[in-house]
Amino acid sequence: MRGHPRTPLAKAKATGQAAHNVKRFKDRKEPQSVPLGDPPDEFDDYERVMWADFKREVTWLMESDRATVIVASKLRAKVMTDIATDKDYGKLLSCLSRMGATPADRSKIYAPKEDADEADEFLQ
Repeated sequence: MRGHPRTPLAKAKATGQAAHNVKRFKDRKEPQSVPLGDPPDEFDDYERVMWADFKREVTWLMESDRATVIVASKLRAKVMTDIATDKDYGKLLSCLSRMGATPADRSKIYAPKEDADEADEFLQ
């Protein structure tokens, strides 16, 4: 019998586990990743638009999310062009959940807030 799966550091920080169990997470390292990047060359124009929408809407997506975003972009393009099946809707919702792009799943994602521009206080 195996133990519990290891909690990723980002999740531990987001849920407060890292603060509660400081010693457990003290030396844990985050995997290095790079930004999501551009859509695959094989995408048609509509799929490229869907990719750009996801990239804009779900700002924490990284290169390690590419496979999910590829599937989600293709499914979203089918939904938006009214050629999706009932199963396609379910698959799209599954992709959205995996990307943290639904309200319930988004609450589990840690995304650092952008720093406020110092000039904002003078422009209000």
